Amino acid sequence: MTDSPAARLQAVTDRAEIKDLLIAYARGIDRFDRELLASVFHPDATDDHGVFRGTAADFVDWVFQFQQDTVFTQHCITNEFIELDGDVAWCESYYTARTQTTAAAGKPSEFITASGRYVDRMERRDGRWRIADRRVILNSRRITPVEEGPIAGVDAALFPPSRRDRQDISYLR
Repeated sequence: MTDSPAARLQAVTDRAEIKDLLIAYARGIDRFDRELLASVFHPDATDDHGVFRGTAADFVDWVFQFQQDTVFTQHCITNEFIELDGDVAWCESYYTARTQTTAAAGKPSEFITASGRYVDRMERRDGRWRIADRRVILNSRRITPVEEGPIAGVDAALFPPSRRDRQDISYLR
């Protein structure tokens, strides 16, 4: 490798910042934190989620409307492959998203599991990495009715509640 130690250190730092950004995206959606979710995109960013195509700002509005009655979401992001090219990075990461919907008019709530990839162009502007363009690839989706009850005899009430707002235990310091 011909890169200098300083260049290698910068690459490690850039990758760590990009991975943190991917996790902030997941947390923003899962905790229903509009400010955090919006912060991962550049102001002129674009997003193509298949069911939504447009500006990232409009995506944030759309996802908050789309998921307003959702019980919970859980986004897991893995296998981040990041190619750095100065102030541009090309990132492909795998995701698994789990969502539980609310029951509606005699219909039980549903548990949706989707998996696929985020294909992102990240840009560093003013020293900060943000998503400039996101494309979402859907590999699979499964929908199953939710059956309430204990799992292996464990009462869910024994755990702290998961919340989709800043009252979630993860925000408490």
